[in-house]
This record gives sequence, structure tokens and C-alpha cells, in this order.
Amino acid sequence: TRIIGTFGYLAPEYAQSGQITEKADVYSLGVVLVELVTGRKAMDINRPKGQQCLTEWARPLLEKQAIDELVDPRMRNCYSEQEVYCMLRCASLCIRRDPHSRPRMSQVLRMLEGDMVMN
Repeated sequence: TRIIGTFGYLAPEYAQSGQITEKADVYSLGVVLVELVTGRKAMDINRPKGQQCLTEWARPLLEKQAIDELVDPRMRNCYSEQEVYCMLRCASLCIRRDPHSRPRMSQVLRMLEGDMVMN
């Protein structure tokens, strides 16, 4: 039982125990969503301490809904706030530490399509 994957995308429970579940894929998708909005890499050792792991940096900002601090400044307001908010809300649910509190992949798809809202 060895762990295979790219650090930064691995769900915490998989990295710790090697147990893979559907919710591990949901976590990884959440990381990709955060990358798309922020323009940052999942792991970047060139960033200051506390900002090297994208999810650890983004999680408190997501909780505060600090969209302006999360959106890549290179986007220069050329985006739909509603779509970015939807992506970040979805990402926030996907990167929860507790796999049982993450949505199912089918729910993620419906949220991104705008057909479903989750708390």
C-alpha cells in the first residue's frame, strides 16, 4: 500500500492512510478549481511560508468569502463575479478536511452547472 499522486492534490485522508475514496477525487477537483481562480500552483515552494500549500492559504480566505483576495489579479475584473463565486463556493466544499463533509462528484457537477446550491 504505497501512496501515489501529486503532492498538493492529494486528499489529506489519502495522504495519511492510503485509503482512496470517491471523496479524494472531489478534493483534487477542488484544488484545481482554486488553481483556476487564483492562478497559483497547488504547491509553490517559492512563496512565503503559509502560502506554499494552496489549500492552506486559500481555506481561510474561502471561509471569509474574500473573493478579491483570491482572484488572480491578471484577470483584471474580466470575469463573471457570479461564476467565480460559484467556483470558489464549490472549491470550498470540495477541499474540506473531513471527507464525509465534502459533496459527491455528481453534486459538484450540478453546482458548477448552476443547478444546485449547497451549504
